[in-house]
Amino acid sequence: MSFFSTNTVAKGYSKDRPYLHPEIIQRIKSRLNLSEKVEWALDVGCGAGLSTIALKEVAVNIVGVDSSELMIHSAIKDDNVEYFNYPAEHLPFSRKFDIITLAGAINWVDRSKFFSEAKNILSDEGIVIVYDIYILGTMEENSKFEAWYMNEYLKKYPRPPRDESPITNEEAIKYGFGRIDTEDCTSKVKFTSENYIKYMFTQSNITTALNKQEEGHNEIRKWFSSYIDPFFGASEKTLIFGGYIWYLKNDYQT
Repeated sequence: MSFFSTNTVAKGYSKDRPYLHPEIIQRIKSRLNLSEKVEWALDVGCGAGLSTIALKEVAVNIVGVDSSELMIHSAIKDDNVEYFNYPAEHLPFSRKFDIITLAGAINWVDRSKFFSEAKNILSDEGIVIVYDIYILGTMEENSKFEAWYMNEYLKKYPRPPRDESPITNEEAIKYGFGRIDTEDCTSKVKFTSENYIKYMFTQSNITTALNKQEEGHNEIRKWFSSYIDPFFGASEKTLIFGGYIWYLKNDYQT
C-alpha cells in the first residue's frame, strides 16, 4: 500500500483532508438508534485518525488500526483512543467490539480475510459499518469544472486499480453476516485553490504519479494551478462529495 506510506501523505491526511466523518457518524447513530454509547469500537484502516476520533460520538473506548506505520505515527492523539500498526487482515485482539468501521478502506483490503478476522472479534450483536466519502469533481458555482475533472485530471492521473464492487447480500451472508443495509449521502466542502491542491495531493491518483517518479511535487502543483486557479480565483468554491454507508449485522446464530 505504497499509495499511503509516505510522511507527506500521512501528514496530508491529518491536515489537508476535510473532516466529514462526524456527518457520517451522526447518520450511523440515527440509523442504529444509539441512545447510549457502545463500550468498544474499532476503526480499521484508520489512516491519520480522523475517522477514529469521530467514533467518540458513539463509543466509550476506541481502537484504530492501519497497515501504515507512518499513518499511525501521524494519527490524532486522544486519551480514549489506542492505535496499532495492524493490517485489516490481521486483527489480533482478545476483546470483543460492538462496532467495527472501515472508512474508505474496503477497496484496498482482502475482503475474505478481513471479514474472517472481524467475525472473530465482533460481539454477538455487533455490526460492521463500511463507508466512504469521495470527491465527485463537481463545483457548485461552475458546471465546467466537472468537464476539467473528468477529461483532464482523470485522464492525466487515473485512479489506481482497486476493488470498487459493492458488497452484495450474498457476499455478506457468505462472510457470516446478515443482509446488508445501505444508504447514500452527499456533502459540500468549501476550498480555496491552495487547499484544494493540498487535498488532491492526498489522493491515490497523485501519490501513484509521485511513486513513479516521472513527475515531481512542484511540477504536479504547477499543472494543477494552471488549470484550477481560473476556476477558484481568490475566493472559496464549493466542491461536492458523494458517499455511502453499508451496515453488516453479525448473524451470530448461523
